[in-house]
Amino acid sequence: MRLAITKEMKITAISVLSLALVYVAASSAAENEYPRAYLSEGQVWIQRSGSEPAFQATHDCPNKYSPAVSLDRHQIAYGVTCVGKDHLLSAMSLVVLDASGKELSRFTPLSMTRLGDSCRQADHIEWIDGAHIAMVCEYNPSLEDYLVVNAHTGRVETEYAGLWFTRSPDHKTVAYGGFIVHFAPPIAQNYCLLFNEKTIYTQPCSNQVGSDENGIFRNIHTFAYPLVWSPDSRNIAFVEEISDWKFDPAPNERDTGKSINQRYYLVIASSDHAARGYRLSKPSQSSSLAWRSNSQIVLDGGLYDLEKDAPHSIP
Repeated sequence: MRLAITKEMKITAISVLSLALVYVAASSAAENEYPRAYLSEGQVWIQRSGSEPAFQATHDCPNKYSPAVSLDRHQIAYGVTCVGKDHLLSAMSLVVLDASGKELSRFTPLSMTRLGDSCRQADHIEWIDGAHIAMVCEYNPSLEDYLVVNAHTGRVETEYAGLWFTRSPDHKTVAYGGFIVHFAPPIAQNYCLLFNEKTIYTQPCSNQVGSDENGIFRNIHTFAYPLVWSPDSRNIAFVEEISDWKFDPAPNERDTGKSINQRYYLVIASSDHAARGYRLSKPSQSSSLAWRSNSQIVLDGGLYDLEKDAPHSIP
């Protein structure tokens, strides 16, 4: 006896197969999120799959920082400092575990050569590739050090000083603001943007601005965090204020004055072309800044289309 296959049966079979493929793809994507690593009560916990409970991987000093899973999902890196016999925190160690929690390596100290110190705390740790780990070490509220560490030897191979380090989606470039002088007047807090060691905006990269013949310090750039990369890693967007400064010293005081002529921009910076932007009518906290695509940016609910309404040069 032969079974007649109807059109409805074919459609049903195709639908079932499609659902199965979707389920497999979703399951695969979910599994690619494992292992996961996080901190709980100062210790690193690892969850290796969605079907396994998390386990405590560390049991030593509770001062740990930023566990990060490698791109191939096989290793976890984190920072740790311990209290010594002198009751002072040690320099931070960078520790690498495998997915089972076994310690593979431990490196200390991690020298911040440019700042003449060792990393004491990592505000952020990330894997760049299978052999390099990057971490952001705070030096003071206006200055951080970005260290790229060889995951096999512990040697610091690259170091940048600045603020707001943000690595591109393709992991090839780190964008950041050049350092500014802590607790300085605005004329010594002019920001610039760098990609790796190259200055992108503004030129030259200096935290100081000079005054004109009227004693007014012109075009002080102040960036607002965050710096947001486009999906293709070619452009970065952020909000900035450009202002001037006029000294108006009070009796028995120095470095007092007022900010004047404030202008606000949504800036699009790239290593491919000069920075361009859109003039903003009012300041923005840029908390909702995001790329919808490589040519569209959403800021505070407003859409900026780089192709239909091209950004202009910034005066």
